[in-house]
Amino acid sequence: MNDFERTPQPSKRTLATRRAGEIRRQRIAQVRERETRIEGTVIDVLTAKLAVEEGRLAIAAGVQELQQLGETQESIGKLCDLTIGEVRAFLAAARDQESATA
Repeated sequence: MNDFERTPQPSKRTLATRRAGEIRRQRIAQVRERETRIEGTVIDVLTAKLAVEEGRLAIAAGVQELQQLGETQESIGKLCDLTIGEVRAFLAAARDQESATA
């Protein structure tokens, strides 16, 4: 085999450039993966937050209905395993919700 048949080996500079490009692509892929995970987590948090808010509104409506049925704040607290402060907060939230929709 003579020297003319051998394929030329890439220079060190070419190899370094290729390696730098590979590293750059890997880093970009890692950043994209991180951003995708962040987006997914944010969506999960916002979904949970919405579910909590809907739950609070449902509790407030239920507490208000119990009060309209003649239950006292103390009895509502005992029936629903809530403190008096929580009962009052839910009643206030129900009033606020009514005034916001009215």
